[in-house]
Amino acid sequence: MLPTTLKLLETPVMETLLPDLMHTILNELKNNNDFETGEKLFSRMLEKLQLQDSLGRTADVYCSYQSQYSRKNQRFTNAEINYFRKTIATMIRYAPHPEKGLKYASFFLNQISPPLRDAQTEITILINLIYIYGQNGSDEYMKGALDFVKIGLERGLVLHRATFTERKRVFNDPASVFSSVSKIILKYNNLQPTMDGKGLEPSRTSHHSTYNNRSSISTSTTKADSSRHNQHASQQ
Repeated sequence: MLPTTLKLLETPVMETLLPDLMHTILNELKNNNDFETGEKLFSRMLEKLQLQDSLGRTADVYCSYQSQYSRKNQRFTNAEINYFRKTIATMIRYAPHPEKGLKYASFFLNQISPPLRDAQTEITILINLIYIYGQNGSDEYMKGALDFVKIGLERGLVLHRATFTERKRVFNDPASVFSSVSKIILKYNNLQPTMDGKGLEPSRTSHHSTYNNRSSISTSTTKADSSRHNQHASQQ
């Protein structure tokens, strides 16, 4: 049975267990929608992992001016590596705002070294960034997310064209998830995958023209209804 969040926050860090920290963070993010508490627990995870800068200061996501963090005199176990990777990827996936997710991504990419950082987790984080940018929906982030999509293509990910026509798809690999989260971004930017899925090309139907067509149909319908109403009134 997991200790309560309060107990984990009150217990001396070095007496806590990494799996307890990870599972509690995931629960706070996914089930309780409490990113603030997740951040507090994540800070304790960094301390538990003994990630420090050259002056012995514990790693801090919000100290971007610091150099890379590491642990001296002790290698990370495979379990520690996996706990950290899964947790930081989830922090980004459930970030309440794109800028917050980007902060955690920058921390991972710029201040964390192997073996904690690896190519697969970098791809997962990239996909999660595209997702939260797309969920925001603002013009700034929908256009900014396109850069992340292009990075994914540069890193060898492929956009499945079928994903852009199918309503449902089973996501068993990064490329499928990448295609799914990129769909709304490409649609907004009037783009679609090339036939080989390795590039982008202009979309045949833009989301702007679709919106304008719907607007025109709505306006025409309103005018028609108004005309029928006036005709009926004159007959009376």
